[in-house]
Formats: sequence, C-alpha cells, structure tokens
Amino acid sequence: MSILTVVGMVFVAFLGTVFLRNCSSPFATLLPVVAAIVVLGMILPRIKEILEGVSTLSQGVGVDASVLSPVLRGIGILLITRFASGVCSDNGQKALGETVEYCGQIFVVSLALPMILDLVQKIMEADI
Repeated sequence: MSILTVVGMVFVAFLGTVFLRNCSSPFATLLPVVAAIVVLGMILPRIKEILEGVSTLSQGVGVDASVLSPVLRGIGILLITRFASGVCSDNGQKALGETVEYCGQIFVVSLALPMILDLVQKIMEADI
C-alpha cells in the first residue's frame, strides 16, 4: 500500500462525511472513525516492519531491548492518544480530546519515571 492509497481513502471518507452531514445522517460522525480504523489497520504491516528494523538495529548496536521498549511504548501511547483526541475534537468534544492528550502524556511520564529514577540513582552512586 502506498501513501497515495491512504490519501485516496481518506479523501473519499472526507467527501462521504461531507455528503452525510449535508443529509443530516447520523452516520456522518461514524464514517470518519471507521475510515481511520480501516486505514490504521492497513498500515499495521508497516508498523511491524519498523519494530523489526528497530529491534535488529538495537541488537547490532548492542542496546538492551529493555531500554528501547519503553521508548517504543511511549511513542505508541502518544500516537493512540493523538488519534483519540482527533476523533473527539472532530466530533465537537474538544475538552474531551484535550483530556485524552493529557492522560496520554501522564502515561508516558509514568512509563519514563523508572528509567529516570534509575539514572538518578546511578549518578548518585558514581564516584565523581
């Protein structure tokens, strides 16, 4: 699948949404969500390729997977919360969308906290 396929599908979903809104259809809010889920489902193989490439790269460089895992999980959390926030904002729920973004940021900080504490502990134990 190419980016042109993605853009084409999104454009068709956009036009369909505009048409359904003009017809006052209740499906006007559902169509963009379904289209986004379908497009994201279609790019899952690309995400798998990226994760495998990062894993191979980390093994080649000698970086422990336990260090890389929280970073990748954090990126995943931020992407998911951005998607959810966009859906909320597009449907007139801006405050709810911002709440989702704040929650995602809190999850990322809580994910990074053990690494930060470990780093501080190692700095304090080092003889400088």
